[in-house]
Amino acid sequence: MPRLALRKHYTARHRRGVVPRDVFSYCVDAQEVRAKPMSGFPTLANDLLAFPTLLGRVSLDIVAAPCRWGLRDWIALFALLGVTLFAYGEKRPIQALIEHPDDGALHRLARFAEIMGNGGASVCYGATTFVIGRCSKRRVWVDMALTLATGGIWCSALTKVGQFVLAEARPSDGGVMHFLAGDGHGVSGHASAVALVYVATHDILTRNAPRMVRRAVGTGLLAWVVIVGWSRVYLGAHFVWNVVLGLAIGHFTGSVAARTCIASRATLSERPSL
Repeated sequence: MPRLALRKHYTARHRRGVVPRDVFSYCVDAQEVRAKPMSGFPTLANDLLAFPTLLGRVSLDIVAAPCRWGLRDWIALFALLGVTLFAYGEKRPIQALIEHPDDGALHRLARFAEIMGNGGASVCYGATTFVIGRCSKRRVWVDMALTLATGGIWCSALTKVGQFVLAEARPSDGGVMHFLAGDGHGVSGHASAVALVYVATHDILTRNAPRMVRRAVGTGLLAWVVIVGWSRVYLGAHFVWNVVLGLAIGHFTGSVAARTCIASRATLSERPSL
């Protein structure tokens, strides 16, 4: 029953002395509460059923993203293309400045970033956040895991397509460019994965955190992104332009997935529990 009708009904009864004032207020509020659906923490089945829906929405948003871009987005795209073309043209001089096949502390740091910044580590990170969210009943952790999963599917797919189209050999293998060939490395998978983790964590997990916490987490994540990207060039696994393309793909897919998850949170989180 609508609120206005409820008030008219109980107001008439209250004026006749049938319903006391405190009971009148309680009846209206209680009727409205009973009329609302239960919005408790969703069950595991709800989250699993919500994933295909969210993935479909993310897919549509990624495909339609260029049609929704404004002037700033197009400027950013052309600036990215300019930086990438410059880095490609100067890839060997830049590589000679950064790559150092030594065995010191920097080499160990680069190896650590290589292990902890790959796609497998990102999958483990997403699974861990999902378990933490389910066990602690914190919706924001589950949302971040769903963002990583949906964005990660597209991030991995676009990275593989880029590696097939730009099938460049690794710098340690000569760095010869080939097109439309398997076993290419023209796009850094580590860079795309770490950029995706950065966006999902910063835009979802710390979205409602205090400003200082958000800045601290963002600075730490950005430092990790730089370390992983640097490690790929330092170890001779990629040129700088490969890392730039990977960061762009990870940031793009993560941003779209995060925005879609935030927009869909109400409908995905408030379904009746199964």
